[in-house]
Amino acid sequence: MDKMKNSGMSETMQTLTRKSACVMLSLLLLLSAVLPVKAAAETASAKVVRVGSFEDKFNYVNSK
Repeated sequence: MDKMKNSGMSETMQTLTRKSACVMLSLLLLLSAVLPVKAAAETASAKVVRVGSFEDKFNYVNSK
């Protein structure tokens, strides 16, 4: 067992490596959520929507 402990990294070094890997992955995930890629928006053409409206009331009744 002593050979296994002495060969390789110490426990504190492994813990530090794991924590730093978790921090890096968390930052990568955060940046991907905050800074989305806008490639699809640039290639899509702009869609024009036209809306009509009445000058007067929609339902009105005259004398007949």
